[in-house]
Amino acid sequence: MLGKNFRPWGSIQWVLSKLPALEWSLLGSVNSEERSIAAWQYFKQNATLREGLLIRVDDLPSRFSRLGEAMVAERLREISQIGAPSLGMPRMPLFSSDEQIVTTVDSFVASATENIILDITSIPKRFFFPFVHRLLGSPKVRNLVVTYTSPNQYHDGPLAEDHKSLEPLPLFRAHTVASNKVDLVIIGVGFMPLGLADFLEKYKYQQVVQIRTLFPFPPGPPGFQRNWKFINALRKDYPEAVKNPVRVEAHDTSDIFDHIQSLANRGRQVTEFGPFGPKPMSLAMCLYARLTKSVVRYTQPSVYHPEYTRGVRVIDGQPLVRAYCLRLNDKDLYRL
Repeated sequence: MLGKNFRPWGSIQWVLSKLPALEWSLLGSVNSEERSIAAWQYFKQNATLREGLLIRVDDLPSRFSRLGEAMVAERLREISQIGAPSLGMPRMPLFSSDEQIVTTVDSFVASATENIILDITSIPKRFFFPFVHRLLGSPKVRNLVVTYTSPNQYHDGPLAEDHKSLEPLPLFRAHTVASNKVDLVIIGVGFMPLGLADFLEKYKYQQVVQIRTLFPFPPGPPGFQRNWKFINALRKDYPEAVKNPVRVEAHDTSDIFDHIQSLANRGRQVTEFGPFGPKPMSLAMCLYARLTKSVVRYTQPSVYHPEYTRGVRVIDGQPLVRAYCLRLNDKDLYRL
């Protein structure tokens, strides 16, 4: 018998083999990365896909803009060969308003089937957090699966730059005055500590606030070295925060969610989140924060390197697209 916390996840091939044959609608993003369209390609070739919407999120103009546009054009040519999404590929500014972001996902749900695939591979966190929030808040959505594609490798140099000021992510802001009291801050360790000092400045002299880090392990080189550089950025001013990092499997959203529940005493501690880590880890933070109305703060980079990643990781001849079941047959699998 499966335990009450069984939340199916794994390769997209395995997950789909365990689900009934359904008509799916896919919401994702297309950008310069090859992996940004891997899930779209897989579903077009291997499943019944009805509606599709692939948003193009535009960075601010930079010295990378010309290269980025050329690489996006190549992705668009590949999509034209696969089949374009029925709901189009609208362009949206990276710093779209909360209303624009919410309207985008709500309009998608209105046109979609009751079975949704949300591909977060290349969707910035300030978009995919509210997307998850609204999709789980919709009674129309009976089945919700999130997908994430692994790349062959990451760019050797800086992945992003010019971060903006620290702000809560859309739909993850403080709801009451009482929520200003914080017991615990959980930070996902990633490659880039952009704005991390800004994030922690308000807690520097508040000894009652506990700071914990979630460390993706084992990431393997060169990610391992980048993660430890992130940790070292914390050591000087916040030694307690890095004394006992919680080591988690970087792609196991279900286990990371359980770790967060344990750290936060199942919602009894008022918790804020800093999702600097990998997307599956950030997804766990998103799911927990939605349930507890927790604040999620982030310093959004305004420019991403067009070669943020290269290629798509392939296992046994198949692209490594992982799938995470969030809702199946009207049942939410992530609960307190």
